[in-house]
Amino acid sequence: MKIKMLVILILFSFFAPNVFGIGLSPPQLRLMEAPMGEDLKVASVVITNTNTEPDHIVLQISCLDRSRGHKLRVICNGCSRDVGIQRGDLIDGACPFCASKDLVIYDFPPDNILDNITLKCASHPLEKKGSRQYYTVDELQPGETIEVDIYISIPNSEPYYDKHWEARIMATSVDSVEGAGEFIVYGVEAKFLIDTQMPEEVVEEVINEDEDNNPYVILGVVGLAGIIVTVFIIAFVKTKKEDVFVDFSDNPNPSKKSKKDTPKRIKRGRKIL
Repeated sequence: MKIKMLVILILFSFFAPNVFGIGLSPPQLRLMEAPMGEDLKVASVVITNTNTEPDHIVLQISCLDRSRGHKLRVICNGCSRDVGIQRGDLIDGACPFCASKDLVIYDFPPDNILDNITLKCASHPLEKKGSRQYYTVDELQPGETIEVDIYISIPNSEPYYDKHWEARIMATSVDSVEGAGEFIVYGVEAKFLIDTQMPEEVVEEVINEDEDNNPYVILGVVGLAGIIVTVFIIAFVKTKKEDVFVDFSDNPNPSKKSKKDTPKRIKRGRKIL
């Protein structure tokens, strides 16, 4: 047993230096209201060679395996917990910390979105290998740090509005040993959360449609129309029931009316003697 434990400790101490071979920060980025319909720089990550030897860096755009959907991120708008909550931590669809159901639940990004995430570095040229992998042409010296810019292009069309995706950016340290080729030493990754926006004109259109279809608005319009019609009916009836004129004149020539021929005005309900 002691020999077995000793072997384990030796192996751990042998591989331990490789664990700290590369640094990547920040560990999580969130892109809110992502630009639509154009290719723009949206964020940056800082990569450091913490190894004692010069290394190339391989950068990979990826996402979680489909079988690990329970590991996708969740952000709670109730308590603003944006670190440490995963879909599998939810209890009855509510935040485990504050029980709020006002949640932003992330999903797997479409393949074309992953393909439209690109990386660039001003200080160290990056060579693209495949659709989602980048390789530093020059080695990073021990302790050297580079800043890698993240660009993204999202189609400006309805299927991409108001979406929440979780992508990953992995950085891998690669040693180049004479006569042995290249081999991967260690990899770290940053979570890249993407929130797409809903264009203002679409929001206004939805609001207008909701207002038009709102039963309370419809009832209000019908009620107002009913009041207006009622007012017109009352005014019409009142006009018909104006003062009544009775003509007691025996004047055969109605064109020559005297003062006494003028019809007497009486009020409705008054008895005529």
